Amino acid sequence: MIENPGQNPPPGWYPDPQTSGMLRWWNGGQWTNDIRPLEAFPQAPTGSGGGLRPVSDWMTETFRLIINNVAAVFTLLVVLLVPASLVSALGLWYGIRDLVIRIDENAPAGENPISFEGLGPLGFLAVALVVNVVLTFVFTIASTRLIMSGRFESGFAWSRGLTSGIRSFFPILGWSIVAGLAFAGFIVVFAVAAVALGLVGAIGIFLAVIVALVGGVYVFGRYALAFTSPMVAAKGQRSIARVHQLTKGRAGGTIGRVGLLVLVSIAASLAGSLVTGPLAAMGGGETFNPDTEVIRFVDLLGGNLGLFLLTNLMNTVVSAVSLLVWHIGLSLVFEDLGGTVDPELRDDASGAGSTPASI
Repeated sequence: MIENPGQNPPPGWYPDPQTSGMLRWWNGGQWTNDIRPLEAFPQAPTGSGGGLRPVSDWMTETFRLIINNVAAVFTLLVVLLVPASLVSALGLWYGIRDLVIRIDENAPAGENPISFEGLGPLGFLAVALVVNVVLTFVFTIASTRLIMSGRFESGFAWSRGLTSGIRSFFPILGWSIVAGLAFAGFIVVFAVAAVALGLVGAIGIFLAVIVALVGGVYVFGRYALAFTSPMVAAKGQRSIARVHQLTKGRAGGTIGRVGLLVLVSIAASLAGSLVTGPLAAMGGGETFNPDTEVIRFVDLLGGNLGLFLLTNLMNTVVSAVSLLVWHIGLSLVFEDLGGTVDPELRDDASGAGSTPASI
């Protein structure tokens, strides 16, 4: 083993220069706070470029980072998500609570069978929803960057995380839109192909649907990093082409981890529904009946504003936690694959010692 100061070794587990008998994760440019006993890796792996850590270690690190930064994230939640939730809930309450939709099944041919009554201030509702989306997006960015900075010794305080989130809002929003349009374009291409193949018969449609499903899972699983990496990536990393390069030869492991995060997010949402469902029922909300001819939103929302606000807030928090697990998990995958962490996240980080030696 010799020191190689001219070129950083690739990401991987290396002997911890600070604590004997331990391994510390080197992300390719900086020591992190993630350490493991040497006994867990008897042969003391020295890391290889773009090596994905075991799934158990990856998930453990995901939740460890969130838990270790829970106080700062909670502060951001109070500052950003609570107002976002209250604004959107009030917008819904006063915008559509008195809305009635009537469906006339006996309407003459050519006439619109659907009519609306009791429309509230839709402008206020639209503004409330926009405010909710913006504040929620800023919370996601700020919390993700704050938590990822916690991998280094100079982790962000909540105020710096908030500043970083606001400063990164428009660049990340722009790239997220581009990445989203690219993914939507992929779906449209397969939809068009399905229609075209449908002209040759049912077999063509069936095959097109199968190809679309398999292709969609593959593309989403492999390139979902493009939706997360901008939150932690340095300049030059924000492209689907870069994600393609990083996942080359490791698509299976990446897709499997994305699928696991999807399952975790679904499980969190279902767990949240077990709490908010009964709470919403206490407010008088009724289940939507698709066979009804008159839809009264006051029946769906219930008559208790306080419970409606509380239910909406709880749903917002559950969604936020699911988003954080998703973004932190993918951010760690991005880092494991060799993606460059934004230097801002490790400013003034002293590291754990010298650069690891290379063979």
